[in-house]
Amino acid sequence: MDTRQDPAQGAHAHVEHAHVKHAHVDAADARSAHADRAPSADAHTLDAAIFANAAAHPGKVAMIDGTTQIDYAQLIAHASAVAEALDARGVAPGSLVGVCMERRWTLAATLLGVLRAGCAYVPLDPAYPAARVRDMLRHARVAAVVVDHDDAAALCAGLAPCIRHEAIDAGQARIADAAPSSGLDLAYVIYTSGSTGRPKGVAVEHRAVLAMIRAMRRLLDDEELEGVFAGASVCFDPS
Repeated sequence: MDTRQDPAQGAHAHVEHAHVKHAHVDAADARSAHADRAPSADAHTLDAAIFANAAAHPGKVAMIDGTTQIDYAQLIAHASAVAEALDARGVAPGSLVGVCMERRWTLAATLLGVLRAGCAYVPLDPAYPAARVRDMLRHARVAAVVVDHDDAAALCAGLAPCIRHEAIDAGQARIADAAPSSGLDLAYVIYTSGSTGRPKGVAVEHRAVLAMIRAMRRLLDDEELEGVFAGASVCFDPS
């Protein structure tokens, strides 16, 4: 049973159980290639696991977005730039950060960057009704929201400081160090559909995500894990 809580309680709130997913294949019509190993037992956060895999295989393809292949070095550079941008704007570790972007590989990299900054992301689909998105922002009380086009900026205006994705320069970023965090910290907050009332935020910890990944690694063989299709909305948790 999911433990539902006010997500604004922060990244140290306790969650008994929640549904989880691979954050690095959480956007675009992307397929993760070379998902050939479970996260290291030393990794206690999702970003630490992905950064460690990237360090071991920087030239391997991390995602395929349409006809574009993104290797781990590109993914890490982009995520590091996002983490650096959040830090430069005073977004403290433990904060909730909204992400309202189109379905491209840069969305997945941005989610990873939020995690690397020690924050938890709140995915916001720009195709959702404006009232729903704005209600989610009010309830989550995010510290900032990353947007990648004018419509998304207008949608989130007045509810949180907007960080324009195009202003983040991945070419100048250094590889971001991990912010102090643990497996008990939140990775993301997913909002329910609200079909039975007001949408509720489901808070998911890093340890839950890693447990799911490690379990799937035990259940599936290398061929089955060679590529993972991510076709659902970033706001939907299919597990």
